[in-house]
Amino acid sequence: MLYSIVSSILIVIALLIGLGAIWTIIRRSWFMAWIKASVALIVVAVAVLLVLVAVDLIQFKSFQTDVPVAKVKLKRMGEQQYRMVMEIPEEDEQEFVLSGDLWQLDARLITWYGPLAAVGMRPGFRFERVSGRYYSLEQEQHAERTVYAVDHVDPGIDFWQWLLNSDSFPWIKARYGSATFLPMKDGAEFSIAIGVDGLVAKPLNTQAVEALQDWK
Repeated sequence: MLYSIVSSILIVIALLIGLGAIWTIIRRSWFMAWIKASVALIVVAVAVLLVLVAVDLIQFKSFQTDVPVAKVKLKRMGEQQYRMVMEIPEEDEQEFVLSGDLWQLDARLITWYGPLAAVGMRPGFRFERVSGRYYSLEQEQHAERTVYAVDHVDPGIDFWQWLLNSDSFPWIKARYGSATFLPMKDGAEFSIAIGVDGLVAKPLNTQAVEALQDWK
């Protein structure tokens, strides 16, 4: 909800900027037409940029440290092949067919600092990709690899990636979060939370516990 509100505010600001630019263009009192057009185009470009950032940002969700944000279920389909079902609250289930013995889930994380954190901006996340891995180094090098992007809308601008590579906004930091590769076993279920160092997967049933015990 928080990221939806922030994105809505950005869109409203963009609309106001765009309307202001259009009003500037149609004003007859502006005697330097080419300056008017140039300024208006720049302002419109800024408005469009804000909308694209809003579309990118709205896909993030707030989280609390160590509170589950998703559930993963595994079902064996064949030799070293599993179907993973990922359940995310308030979203449709997503399914992936993974090859290998282990699975990993990656996410994008945003953290707010300073005055932004003081006014209630909470950390946010968006799942990035799911991948499978083999125990065997030979298979890992030569067998089929399965890596899937988790569904999201691509607005044509990657605000998170820009934050990751820029220090322009000292009060907003972007980072990766990954769950350690974990074993796949028929019927195993795991909960996914976000800890201090990234994603944390915890077993939810006997099959998941056994998978971890056998792996270790």
